[in-house]
Amino acid sequence: MTKQIILAFLGYCILLGSLVAQNTDTQPAISIQLSKMDVVYVGIDNPIQVFAEGLSSAEYRVQTDKGSLVSTGMGKYNLKVPVVGEVTLSVYTKTGPAKLKQKFRVKQIPDPIPSLGARYSKSDTIEMDKFKAQMGIALVLENFDFDAKCDMVEYKITHIGSNGLDGKMFSHTVLNNGARFSTEASELISKGAPGDIYIFNEIKGRCPGDVKDRELNALVFFIGEKK
Repeated sequence: MTKQIILAFLGYCILLGSLVAQNTDTQPAISIQLSKMDVVYVGIDNPIQVFAEGLSSAEYRVQTDKGSLVSTGMGKYNLKVPVVGEVTLSVYTKTGPAKLKQKFRVKQIPDPIPSLGARYSKSDTIEMDKFKAQMGIALVLENFDFDAKCDMVEYKITHIGSNGLDGKMFSHTVLNNGARFSTEASELISKGAPGDIYIFNEIKGRCPGDVKDRELNALVFFIGEKK
């Protein structure tokens, strides 16, 4: 009798194990991938892709613990997070708890590069005609694979030159709001002559998700003769 009970118990354990294995095998394989980079950037749309084996997009839902998540079709979403830190994405099917919870780092957009006329991003000598043809200081996000734009807040322009009559040095500074040269700034630019120096400093910009202005690198240009 004891032997029969033992055999019956072993049979029950084998059957139960088989059922558990079958149930595990039928669980859909679910994963979340960022479409562009390995982190989420604050304040912009971050495209993500959800893969759920054997399930249509109507058979699961995705939630975020921060910000917003907008479906763009066929398992694709745009995630926008308002603060730096971490964000958790959860995938639910029609029944039961979350089938997947995945965390991602949320970082600030990298500093943009100030650039004269969106072309001259490094201090250098520049021909007078080319210098005077520029319209302002742009902020350029280099090597950043997202549709994002940083706004210029303000910057100072200092013109250093010498008086042609007595050679006495002079310096004039104006504050420019926004990217494009103001009337006052354009007048200062128009007075440049070969040998003069223009300094663009105290450059302040703001990118999506920023709560305060960013202090950015200065630019210095030496005005040269036309080649």
